Amino acid sequence: MSTPILTFVFDRKKRGNAKKEASVELRITYVKKQKYIATGVRLLPKQWRNGHVTDRPDAMEMQRTLDVMMARARTVVNNMMESGSLSLDEIPSQMAKLVEDRRSFLDYCCERAQVRKYGKAEDTQERYDRFLRWGTSPSPLWFR
Repeated sequence: MSTPILTFVFDRKKRGNAKKEASVELRITYVKKQKYIATGVRLLPKQWRNGHVTDRPDAMEMQRTLDVMMARARTVVNNMMESGSLSLDEIPSQMAKLVEDRRSFLDYCCERAQVRKYGKAEDTQERYDRFLRWGTSPSPLWFR
């Protein structure tokens, strides 16, 4: 039985340029088939070097996001291989189940707000902040 290869691919569709961000995707290769999974990370070409996020104020957070996703994918692949039922099409849903079991909706929103914090318009960031303030208040008015 062959082993799946997991790697990150930047700008697979060749859409990025010096002023336009492109996607980082997780590619899983197994038995001459490939599956691409979106990471939600978008970068300029100069911000991706040797498979790592660089030259950004939030580079460490972005890289941590990618590292966590890779770890989840490896966990799912290893579990599927142990059970003898590795299916590339099932990997994204199995990864989602791992995430669902561990975090709340507010945790997700907080994480997305941090990922999107840099490079977004001020009013967009204010919307994230307003929602998080509302979600963490003791009891919203309409619950009283």
